Amino acid sequence: MAHIIAPGSASSNSNADHRSRPFFLVDIFQRYGAKAAFALVIAAAVAFAPLMTLYWFNELRCQPVVTQALGTSVVVKPGRYQQDQSGDEPGETALLQVVCEVPTSDGWRYLLVDDDPVRRGVQTSDSNYVRKELVYLRRAGHSQLPFGLLGKPPVSAWLPAGEYEVLVIHEAPQADFSISARPRAYPLISAVAYPSLEPRVKTVCRIPLPHYNGGGSEPVQLLGAAGPVADGALTAADLAAFLPGYEAAFPIPTPAGFLLSLPEPTIQHAAEHRGCVADLRELQTVPREWSRNQLAAVRNWLPDDAVQARANLSQLVDRLQWFEFLEGWFCYACAAVAGLTFTKWGTLTLLDPVRRRNVWSKSPSVLLKIALVSVVIWCVYQYLTNPSSILSLLPSQSSPTP
Repeated sequence: MAHIIAPGSASSNSNADHRSRPFFLVDIFQRYGAKAAFALVIAAAVAFAPLMTLYWFNELRCQPVVTQALGTSVVVKPGRYQQDQSGDEPGETALLQVVCEVPTSDGWRYLLVDDDPVRRGVQTSDSNYVRKELVYLRRAGHSQLPFGLLGKPPVSAWLPAGEYEVLVIHEAPQADFSISARPRAYPLISAVAYPSLEPRVKTVCRIPLPHYNGGGSEPVQLLGAAGPVADGALTAADLAAFLPGYEAAFPIPTPAGFLLSLPEPTIQHAAEHRGCVADLRELQTVPREWSRNQLAAVRNWLPDDAVQARANLSQLVDRLQWFEFLEGWFCYACAAVAGLTFTKWGTLTLLDPVRRRNVWSKSPSVLLKIALVSVVIWCVYQYLTNPSSILSLLPSQSSPTP
């Protein structure tokens, strides 16, 4: 029997209504015209503000400390491809390009980012690519100013002309390559250069890293109170002047980590960089931004009886763990989905005042749904990629005591 629809009645076939409904953007532009474009732009600007903030935090967060230290705006592009860096021009400012060189069996070679097209066709055993190396910068002659983090090498920075100090921090080579083994030598090595920049001139600063971890370099011998430290067996006398700075550290949060002034052993280089030593009897304190990896490396190097220093460093490492989480694709995906959802709702709210009350009443529930779905997806992803990270959060079942 045919289904007759009386005038003024609505069809119960919701699928047909859904198929005949025009696309969201087409619908609102047909109804509201140019007013819809204005409402869409305003709603998108508000809805995607968290995504833009996340991008700024992850991509541009290395610049604020450098800008404050230099007193002017600075443009920094870390992790540059070799081809892109060669095409950089100074413009109206001076251009500083920092390139690190590492030792190999074939001589010195550039330290490149892992996905640089120059590396295509190179043997998989080639290990000369950026891991955890970081480049810092400050004005020369101002030892009280902190080094601001520029990022991973190679780095291009557009700066005012003048004298500068460039600092590169990387992990030190170890005699024992076991992952579970405690480092014997001090885990961080620094290299310094002093470039002079001229206006509208490109200056390439090549910094050799003779003790690059993975470049086949000899480990740096550690000197304690009584001479060489054997097998990393640090004593209380060796760390007497070292630990107080870590136990009373005053961290200043920065977008890249923590601004700290921590004592570090002085590196004494020998001829051809064979037999170099890190002297715990001569400490130097260089204020700079510390990353999570650097803090974790020093914490793992300290002996177990350095309870207070290890606890302070562990607390800082845990606080910086959120930085790595915010850099992942998961946070970008959640921010993008939420931005698309609230762009639609915000546009309808601005164009249709009648729907405004309904939209505001539904907003908290949709936010909660997005949060719950995000947590579930994150837990499933963590379980598939790293089951131990999820299983460690579950309460342990201990046997009942008699």
